[in-house]
Amino acid sequence: MRPYDLILYALVIFGWSTSWYPLSLQVGVVAPEVSLVWRFGAATLVMFAITRLSGTRLTVPWREHLRLIILGMTLFSFNFAFFYYASLYAASGLLAVLLSTVSLVNVLMVAMLNRAAPSASQLAAALTGITGLVLIFWPELEASDTATLAILLCTAGMLLFSFGN
Repeated sequence: MRPYDLILYALVIFGWSTSWYPLSLQVGVVAPEVSLVWRFGAATLVMFAITRLSGTRLTVPWREHLRLIILGMTLFSFNFAFFYYASLYAASGLLAVLLSTVSLVNVLMVAMLNRAAPSASQLAAALTGITGLVLIFWPELEASDTATLAILLCTAGMLLFSFGN
């Protein structure tokens, strides 16, 4: 990997790992959809500036536009809207943990698409991860009337995110 690639990777990791804090600040001030427009509008401007400065051309064949629209709707629009609404009912840290299950769901979705069962180690890892999540969320479910709604909203967002992947 080139140093430039490592820097871009580090920036993505930093951005994703810290993005939950701004989410908690945005919720409740305006409608989640408005927050999303501002968030991704700013990200779009940054992306265009980076591509402009690096000399990268952004060309997409017209036949790919529908696929990219679906990708944008699942990975960035509807997915985030579900998580923004869920954050009205649960702490953003718990939502981040729930989103991490996307790796488990991706394994199952790939198995379904390829019509091949996942390996025993993948199933064991998925079961371990889900068990850990149940243990994390159990006290929240007992203490809060709205935790179940938050978990359902997160699950819908996570499934859309996984579909986009």
